[in-house]
Amino acid sequence: MSSRTALLFEYRNRDVDYTTDPLAVIGAPDSLDSTEEYFFVGVEWQATGKTTGSFRIGSGDKEFDDRDRKDADVTAWEAGIRWEPLPYSVVNLTLANKFDEATGVGNALERRNYGVNWQHSWNDQLKSTLVYDYADDEYSGTQRDDTIEGLSLRLDYSVQRWLDVFVSVGRDKRDSNFGNFNYDQNVAAVGVSASL
Repeated sequence: MSSRTALLFEYRNRDVDYTTDPLAVIGAPDSLDSTEEYFFVGVEWQATGKTTGSFRIGSGDKEFDDRDRKDADVTAWEAGIRWEPLPYSVVNLTLANKFDEATGVGNALERRNYGVNWQHSWNDQLKSTLVYDYADDEYSGTQRDDTIEGLSLRLDYSVQRWLDVFVSVGRDKRDSNFGNFNYDQNVAAVGVSASL
């Protein structure tokens, strides 16, 4: 559309094939296998030298191989903004609404996801990444509705040109109207990455 703005049309197809099918109900075969199709129209832009973004909106359809499972459709959208206030500091904002696979109950889920991460290089050796995610999951075929919140911090340190180490800490929390799916989780990790 211009040197800084582009119009886009996009088609996506995803084939979901479960290795293990659910237990048969009343002796009838059961399957969660499905096919997803998305059609998007959107725009990508570069507002300034430091800010770029994109937005897509369209429709999504999920068709199950099992005729007993009800097909689903969703108004799908995705948005992302990248802001680079300094050459060594980047903030990414992402938003999306689309299908995901169900866990525990239901046929599938519609997930609205919002996330932000900030990556900052403090010097040539030390880099930090701070991530916050929030998701709202509605399970089709049931009344289940979950919210999931996560916060994590990771530090990467370059010991040598060929050797990096990292440490990360994080916390996840799930709140569900199906109480047995609630949880709080603390995660800590230490790692080493070497290259030739």
